[in-house]
Amino acid sequence: MAEFHANIRPFDLDAVHAVDSQESCITITVGCDEHDMPVMSLRHLSRELDIYVLPDRERVKSATKLYVIGQWNYSFNVEQVVEAAQNEASDPWAAIDRS
Repeated sequence: MAEFHANIRPFDLDAVHAVDSQESCITITVGCDEHDMPVMSLRHLSRELDIYVLPDRERVKSATKLYVIGQWNYSFNVEQVVEAAQNEASDPWAAIDRS
């Protein structure tokens, strides 16, 4: 139980990542590219995996941790999707397929 209480503390991602990056870990930043320009995260993640991570089989085999960090940027406008869903759900004449 004492070990459990010793481990209760705020998680510091930057500090832990700094230590882990010296070991065998893979880090992918999803919020921006190598020029610090915002990117669509899903497309960027797929590109990073296909071009840089997966071709290096030895690196993948030896990796013990994977960090996917950064702000996730959707490839669509979230507000528009939510608004459309709310409008559809609140439309009393919306057809419901019960088959």
